[in-house]
Amino acid sequence: MFMYITTDDTFDPARDFARINEDPVSARWNELMGTLQARAPEATGDEWWAPMELVFDLDWPTGASPG
Repeated sequence: MFMYITTDDTFDPARDFARINEDPVSARWNELMGTLQARAPEATGDEWWAPMELVFDLDWPTGASPG
């Protein structure tokens, strides 16, 4: 399972993910999801999710080759 988010250049995972539980609905959702998930093996001790390298570019023109 992975999470896909679109952000702008001001997004800071350490700051902004920490703030998600300030919203009561998000806090309840994260609590429930925490019972169904395990921490990513490559995540550090203070991370639940770990960054991934870009695999697919959903904005890449259809049929175009990357080279």
